[in-house]
Amino acid sequence: MLPSTTFATTNATRRRRSSPRRSSPERTRSPRSIAAESRTQLSDATLADIRAIVADELARRQPDAPTAAPEWLDADAAAAWLGLHPRTLARMAARGELPAAKVGRQARYRLRDLEAHLALQLPKKGRR
Repeated sequence: MLPSTTFATTNATRRRRSSPRRSSPERTRSPRSIAAESRTQLSDATLADIRAIVADELARRQPDAPTAAPEWLDADAAAAWLGLHPRTLARMAARGELPAAKVGRQARYRLRDLEAHLALQLPKKGRR
């Protein structure tokens, strides 16, 4: 007598044998061949329309350039604008050399105040 294991089949084998084979054309074709075929089917007018839609969408998503400088700067931006370290700027504000407004725990600096401070620091003509 033969061992019973030679005739036994697993459930997976039964499922594979019993399920019908799918013969869809997309399954046998590669994604590259499908993409190449779809590109050749598009007309030039359709491609131009798609390019216009994509260009409009990209233009809509890009943020607009600011038209004017901001009126208030945070400590990092103000220090970079003056060419100072942010800690030096904070010390100057604590000594009262620069006017600053506190917003929560952060200091904000008005741009025109920084410009006025910078104008005072520049040497006058004819003076050393």
